[in-house]
Amino acid sequence: EIIEAAKSPIFILGPENFNPSLMQNVARIAASIGAPLLAEAATGISLKILSEVKNAENIYIHHVDSLTSTDPEKFDLIVRFGAVSVSKKLQDFLDRFPMIPTLLFDEPGEWRNPAVGSATYADFGVLTAAKAMAKWDYTRKPLSKKLGAELSAIEARHTANVKQKLIDTTELTEWHALDAILRLIPEGSALFIGNSMPVRDLNFIAGKNCRAEIFHNRGLSGIDGLLASACGVAMAHRKLTALVIGDLSLVHDVGSLAILKNHAQELNLKIFVMNNGGGEIFRRVGTKNFEPAWFTTPQSIDFSGIAAGFGIAFSKITSKNSLEQKITEIFHASESSLCEIQPDPVANSSIRD
Repeated sequence: EIIEAAKSPIFILGPENFNPSLMQNVARIAASIGAPLLAEAATGISLKILSEVKNAENIYIHHVDSLTSTDPEKFDLIVRFGAVSVSKKLQDFLDRFPMIPTLLFDEPGEWRNPAVGSATYADFGVLTAAKAMAKWDYTRKPLSKKLGAELSAIEARHTANVKQKLIDTTELTEWHALDAILRLIPEGSALFIGNSMPVRDLNFIAGKNCRAEIFHNRGLSGIDGLLASACGVAMAHRKLTALVIGDLSLVHDVGSLAILKNHAQELNLKIFVMNNGGGEIFRRVGTKNFEPAWFTTPQSIDFSGIAAGFGIAFSKITSKNSLEQKITEIFHASESSLCEIQPDPVANSSIRD
């Protein structure tokens, strides 16, 4: 009733490991009424998953920040599924307009609504909600396509801007590395994405046709146990698995490298550690106005020595020139490995601005 009463709703899928059928059901409802569907890259959603959903390509928006460039008066209901967006820009935008009603489908007891605005909670589970919505009989006429068209145009400009930045920036950045990993990872592989900057960069770099199945540990957005979790995914997936992780995240869980050594025959895990010398995210959030070292906890660890100590194959990439070749070689190799990506600090910061 709430959705049917809305004149211009938008749907938002938060950064969770939703199963394909859930995403298809949500997309099918959104497409049936012409409502834009904004989906975080970390959901693993893609046009391939939505291939059986009629008109999905017309309502699916993968660049969630696109909404922040629109007039909030153009939509009158936010239908959210699961976790809060990793996009600070989007969350700040939504926080400024708490008067816009929110219908939040979440897991029992979660109540994830940091804006604390006008929200109707449905905490009986996102999957249950999606299954129920799939059975609804919508009698309303489809919405105007103007908002979806506007968001698609904004998204196209964003995609072009990111591509141009990747071309114009001559030094190696984390964006270049993630872009190459997403393009070169074998179809059907698993990609475990780390917290802090990797999961946020994914929203900027990933397109609508992701080749891999996405996994991550959001929880409280912490950095503990990410490597161990990725090992678990690799064991369960039984296929090539790539882990993109920050340097401090790897250090916090460095003992889990023993899993790669002790279960070499069961794992094919490619670890890409983004070594930016500390907690890069703290140079970009509210803590940037304080003494940086208090939060970034700079490190100068020798990752090659760590890899040698655990008996794991190691490589290092420091320039764009060798990026694609080395990543291709890593993916073609049969054993697990650790690859250190060392971006240029100045270019790494400026490309995100």
